[in-house]
Amino acid sequence: MTARPDNTSDVAVVALDADRVDRAVGLSRGLGRAGHRVTLYTSAPVIASLPAGCRSIATRDLARDWERRAAAPDVVHTVTPASVRAVAALDGVSAPVVHSHDPGDDVGTLPPGVVEHFVVGGAGEVAGVLGTGVPRGAVSVVPEGVDLAEWGVGGPAAPRSGVSRLVYLGALRPGDGADTAVAALPWVPDAELVIGADVDADSGRAREEVDRLCAGAAALKVADRVRVTGPVSAELLRSADVVVHTPWNARPVRSVLEAMACGVPVVASAVGVLPDTVLDGVTGVLVPPRLPKALGLAVRRLLNDKTRRAAFSTAASDRVEQRHTWDRIAIETAAVYRGCIGARAEPA
Repeated sequence: MTARPDNTSDVAVVALDADRVDRAVGLSRGLGRAGHRVTLYTSAPVIASLPAGCRSIATRDLARDWERRAAAPDVVHTVTPASVRAVAALDGVSAPVVHSHDPGDDVGTLPPGVVEHFVVGGAGEVAGVLGTGVPRGAVSVVPEGVDLAEWGVGGPAAPRSGVSRLVYLGALRPGDGADTAVAALPWVPDAELVIGADVDADSGRAREEVDRLCAGAAALKVADRVRVTGPVSAELLRSADVVVHTPWNARPVRSVLEAMACGVPVVASAVGVLPDTVLDGVTGVLVPPRLPKALGLAVRRLLNDKTRRAAFSTAASDRVEQRHTWDRIAIETAAVYRGCIGARAEPA
């Protein structure tokens, strides 16, 4: 199997789980704009806004479409463990499978022998994948991408209450750091904490976590400064003075990049790929996880320094435009594809 002479490829992108469809769509669009032919298999409604030469098919039709293909794609790109399992169940998959690995996913649960190459979001994730026995040559670092048409500095901001605003990013579950953000408020006077989460669309555990957070806020006498709103939007991010992202361990960083694209300084835990994403002292501040006082003092210093916040804001949006656009990510991902295809073509 070889790539076509123009160095473009026929790519099948499989996104079985809805929670990562945005990544698959962004990558597919970037690849399509670069001239690659893409078939996106997605559990979301069929995507109509793909570039010419690309198509979107519901994952329920994955096996049927695969059987009808006149030729196998040059490469298959999966973005979730469920997608790997779906590809493993197909007959006649001879193309190399490239898999986007997210922190928190267990490589050991993937069907053995299916994934030929892993893509991780930063250097902080490489060791975790290698620790499962994956060879170093089968792991590449390609950062997460952001859709700048949706997330950017320009545009409206959500209304404010008149005090400094912190916006918490992260899931509502223990370990994602919302309790650390709440517990930091005693060190950040005259500031509100807005927790962006779509609780109505989430599980019952999310509601339990909200109740736990509210009880903790009441015990600290900061309940009047904590508010849970709907899902995070660009408007909410643009209204923030500082964004807080404080997981205890590695988590996906897309929401942090969206905040940076909106020009908001980020104070984040120094875990996972966050040190690769938030440049300490340049686009934001890194703090140790699970230390509310360290978080609170870092946020307070930033709120009290308008000039520093403005510098971080400019650097954050510039960083995303230079490093995290889907066109840039598509170029780097296509280089991984060419490496896999070329390795297959080399004589034994």
